[in-house]
Amino acid sequence: MTEQTPILSVQGLCAGYRGHTVLRDISFALAPGEILCVAGESGCGKSTIAACLLYTSPSPRDLSTS
Repeated sequence: MTEQTPILSVQGLCAGYRGHTVLRDISFALAPGEILCVAGESGCGKSTIAACLLYTSPSPRDLSTS
């Protein structure tokens, strides 16, 4: 199989709310046709990853990324 150029690449994503880190150093890449499943317990950051990818958050002042 040949390596394809990723259609989505995330490197070192970090985010938090009100000074509490929720995501730390999240990295992944998706090639065309690949599927990513994000699974975990309630409150582990699944929705925060989606919000960061969509450039949305509860409030710009509440979400911090670096």
